[in-house]
Amino acid sequence: MSKYNGLTPSQHEANKRYIAKTYKTFHFFLRIDDDKEIIDSIQEAKDQGMNKTEWLRELFELANRK
Repeated sequence: MSKYNGLTPSQHEANKRYIAKTYKTFHFFLRIDDDKEIIDSIQEAKDQGMNKTEWLRELFELANRK
């Protein structure tokens, strides 16, 4: 039986290219006191099994309902 040795260099490069063309990363900081409601909402969603992208998409859809 073969043993997994991780990704080959070419697989790693292919994954990097896929991620670069498919995803956009945002990194931001929330202030513990000023943004407490947002932090609590994210944590509550996480406790319910929702990831941050799903949480943000739901928030966006609620904000854009007409």
